[in-house]
Amino acid sequence: MGDKAGERTLFITVAVPTCNRPDDISHLLDSLTRVRYPRWELLLIDQSDGDETRLLAAAWAILIPRIVYLRLDEKNASVARNLAIECSSGDVLAFIDDDCTAPPDWLARVNEAFLGEPEASVIFGALTASEHDPAAVFVPTQKVPRHRRLRGQLGALRVGAMGASMSLRLRRGRHIRFDPLLGPGAQFRSSQDVDYAYRVLAAGEMIVETPNIVVVHHGARPYAGGKARLKVRDYLYGAGAAEAKLLRCGQLIMIVAIIRRLMKSVSAIRPQNAIRHQPTRVGGLVMYLRGLRDSLHMSIDRQAKVYRTS
Repeated sequence: MGDKAGERTLFITVAVPTCNRPDDISHLLDSLTRVRYPRWELLLIDQSDGDETRLLAAAWAILIPRIVYLRLDEKNASVARNLAIECSSGDVLAFIDDDCTAPPDWLARVNEAFLGEPEASVIFGALTASEHDPAAVFVPTQKVPRHRRLRGQLGALRVGAMGASMSLRLRRGRHIRFDPLLGPGAQFRSSQDVDYAYRVLAAGEMIVETPNIVVVHHGARPYAGGKARLKVRDYLYGAGAAEAKLLRCGQLIMIVAIIRRLMKSVSAIRPQNAIRHQPTRVGGLVMYLRGLRDSLHMSIDRQAKVYRTS
């Protein structure tokens, strides 16, 4: 990329919140050494118990010169993302999860997407799964069939938001923050990304989804032992809390979102599976309802549309 022929190269900050995943971080950093892009830095936000990730950051700094290691004692993905927003030096902040890898053209495509969509505040890309046995493990993905722009409350019914392939255009002094009670490590355990997208749209800003930005997800959860089921239930619990919160803030479109989610959860139930000693999927509905209910007990900052932490 260059400045000739009308092209510009935005400065991009890559942010990676991580917690106790040194092996995954090593694979991600290895992929980032092959990224072909001239103007970028890496913020590694470490919430781990030990020093392995810090030592890895020091070792990989030989190949990734602009790597900034930040220590965060609190284990909370949304707090880590907010720290990235505060510490970023870039025009764009590109998030990637610690159990993902990036192709060499990743940042070039992020740059191209923002230059092509000057009104976009947030751009979501696709998340594909690494090679795995779908009968044995569950790997969360996000398909983006086509390029599209989303605005307004109706956009909340269409947006497919996953924070593992999410980039923000930074505007100093007025950027929306992630809700610290949503997401991994927080009380409501998930849905910090979709909640963020809802609030961006509610603020009148534009979101773009593009299939041209792709990262690979390696986070496999085995069905045996229940890790896959727990991941889905955590997602539904957080979704209930996020959607109920926004409804309480006056986002009436959340009534439609909640009804749709309830219908989908009910239709997924398989009572006959109880005879075969297989999951009935009732737990997903229960967790979503619990998220809706637990939201009612929480205080909300209605202007920022986030839960109050104290």
